[in-house]
Amino acid sequence: MFQTLISPQDLKTELVNPAWVICDCRFDIHNPGFGIEAFRQGHIPGALYVDLEKDLSTTPDGTNGRHPLPPVQDLVETIQSLSISNHTQVIVYDDDGGGYAVRLWWILRYLGHTHVAVLDGGIQAWVGSGFDLAGEITKQPPGQFTPEIQEDRLIVVEELQQALISQEFLLLDSRAPERYRGEEEPIDTVAGHIPGARNHYWRDNLLENGSFKSKAELKDVFEHLLKDNQATDAVIYCGSGVTACHNVLAFVHAGYPLPRLYAGSWSEWSSDDKRGVEHSS
Repeated sequence: MFQTLISPQDLKTELVNPAWVICDCRFDIHNPGFGIEAFRQGHIPGALYVDLEKDLSTTPDGTNGRHPLPPVQDLVETIQSLSISNHTQVIVYDDDGGGYAVRLWWILRYLGHTHVAVLDGGIQAWVGSGFDLAGEITKQPPGQFTPEIQEDRLIVVEELQQALISQEFLLLDSRAPERYRGEEEPIDTVAGHIPGARNHYWRDNLLENGSFKSKAELKDVFEHLLKDNQATDAVIYCGSGVTACHNVLAFVHAGYPLPRLYAGSWSEWSSDDKRGVEHSS
């Protein structure tokens, strides 16, 4: 079973496997309707569309981040509506290096479903391999999914505030360096980062063609970042808890166990000015 990445060639060989489900996760935070329109114009045959904001997020209230996680029961209902059962092999993809698809990858891992992989290189790699796209939208029966929640792989803001006191873990900011440093903030209302965080931009996990770097390359990077910390104690965040999942996936692909995710991320943290903000030169 595939648990981190899958090549277009491997996916093609299983395209009609009834035990596999393919999810198209294309999205654009600046144009929320882009993903479904792109899906309608052409997608990997048999794929089902999953919307970041309608399916994988709940309503933000100004204090819980821009893409807050839905309640577990809502997530389970979404997963079952995608014809996913406990033994289904799930493949997720987008057109942005996995930056959106990783949200569904992480949610499934959090709910105890390990048979989920991101299409390496996304839909561009599929087309670049000479494989066709489809226009028709398929209907599939609902799945039967029972979660086994990995509660310790998710950290909430109160726990993070307590953990910052001990400073015995790696806090990793996944945003672009200029946002981490506080030089600019094009999305959230406050610039800067959580005090004590280090920076590893999620796009640095990728080659120029949008596919992931090798396991060895990623492990070298994360060994340097972790130093004496354990990967299971690392806490990863970004702007709204989406692209942070890319670093979580990169850790696992490099051979480490699943780090923790701070899903509320910077958009939640910075909504309360009492929590502290740090800038770097």
